[in-house]
Amino acid sequence: MKYLLIVSRILNGDFSKLILKLINECELKIYLVGDGVYNIKMVRIPFFTACRNDLEMRGVKADGLSSEEFYDRLVWDLMEWCDKVVFI
Repeated sequence: MKYLLIVSRILNGDFSKLILKLINECELKIYLVGDGVYNIKMVRIPFFTACRNDLEMRGVKADGLSSEEFYDRLVWDLMEWCDKVVFI
């Protein structure tokens, strides 16, 4: 099963465990949006997609996509790639 995980807030330990479980059990793409980009520092997420603007506005040092690229990819993954969406 293919899961698309959209994270818009800082995750606690239970959500971190959920992510690790999903990574090990299925295909997973993770999108960090808004305050969700803070998880880069707090949770060891091995791969993710984030918008450069969200990263810069929150002072997080990481590579990100332009807003247009980010939302184009997100919409494609929502419509064409995933079987289920989880929004946290």
